[in-house]
Amino acid sequence: MSLSFLHRSRVIYGALALAIALSSCDGGGEEKDLATPTAPDMPVSQTQGEPLRTDTTDQTTLDAGSYCYRTETKTLQAIAEFLVEPNNSVTGTLEATVTDEANSYYTSYDQQFAGVLDGDTFNTSITTNIEDDVQKSTETWTLNDKQLSSDSAIFLKRVDCEEIIAIKANRKAVSQPSPKATAPTPKPSTAPVPSQPTSTPPAAPKPKVAQTPPQKSPAIVQFSSGSTTTVLQGQLGAKQQQVYLLNATEGQDMRIEITNKSGAANFDVEVDNGEVIEEQLAEYIDFTLPFSGQYIITVNAGNAGANYDLAINIQ
Repeated sequence: MSLSFLHRSRVIYGALALAIALSSCDGGGEEKDLATPTAPDMPVSQTQGEPLRTDTTDQTTLDAGSYCYRTETKTLQAIAEFLVEPNNSVTGTLEATVTDEANSYYTSYDQQFAGVLDGDTFNTSITTNIEDDVQKSTETWTLNDKQLSSDSAIFLKRVDCEEIIAIKANRKAVSQPSPKATAPTPKPSTAPVPSQPTSTPPAAPKPKVAQTPPQKSPAIVQFSSGSTTTVLQGQLGAKQQQVYLLNATEGQDMRIEITNKSGAANFDVEVDNGEVIEEQLAEYIDFTLPFSGQYIITVNAGNAGANYDLAINIQ
């Protein structure tokens, strides 16, 4: 018997509610009260897309900038990235996996957020992708410089955005297929040659191995208050790369243009879900954003390095 769409939606939401409930239980099986979670003690990092505060007073309204959050328990692992605009509008993404080995249960889901921040109250529309199903909802979350949490017992602590970048980079490296092993080509047989006294030729010098300069640390793109355009200046050595990270919302229009002052650099544009927008662009690109989330712009220098300006406009 096939389920109606309404019945199927209830099943999916029921599975997600069960997964979240499992993540809120401790090792002894007793359920923790996380309806109104409080932030646990945590070390304060010294670097961040927006600098982490070092005073002891909680900041209820976040300044404009990028903020990252993370949690990891026996049953729930989640990371989240949010961008707060000067007008207090907020966009962001959350990726999570839920595992219950005792009941042989596993699921993963991702969410896109778009809403407005009032103090630390985040009124948001959420699109949830779970098990090939898409659900939309309107919820109220808590978002401040210490935590990201919801009434459904999801609690994440604020962390340095470099930590989230490293996690995603590691996932991407693990997902790359391993090179296939190839069988050695057999050498053709040759007729024996009578041995003759020969002098041993001098050993050929070993070729020098070119060292590729290391990739520079990713940089988070920031816009000045009230501005929709920013110009990033960069200088790269031969074959070096510079990665820029930008959070944006589906439906916005973006223009990226590179100007080479010296050398020849191009750039690639992709989304953090792995979809490539365009590669090896030598001048500019205009496009409408197909997803809400983090966009990755990679500038690639040629053999002679490059000195460049990268202009980004988003509306």
